[in-house]
Amino acid sequence: MFVVGSDLAGQIPQWKAGGEVLRRCRLAIVPRRGWPLSPAQLERLTQLGGRVDALPLEIPATASSSVREQPHRDQVPAAVWPVLLEHNLYGLDAGH
Repeated sequence: MFVVGSDLAGQIPQWKAGGEVLRRCRLAIVPRRGWPLSPAQLERLTQLGGRVDALPLEIPATASSSVREQPHRDQVPAAVWPVLLEHNLYGLDAGH
């Protein structure tokens, strides 16, 4: 399974070998606040060979690049913050 935010769903058809990626995996799309997922986007991904599931959650509008540049707890779901610290993801450590 390949999981992406809805902000990337419209870009996948333009990826180099995007169709191949879609044919090789099941695609799960998580709605991102501010980036609605349209039926046309889902149809396009399916036409390219994708098996697509829209997951029943929502992630914040914050991009991972923003978290790396200036990490703040309110940019990520509360349940995810300890995992970021534990694994020093995005350059975070216990000092943040």
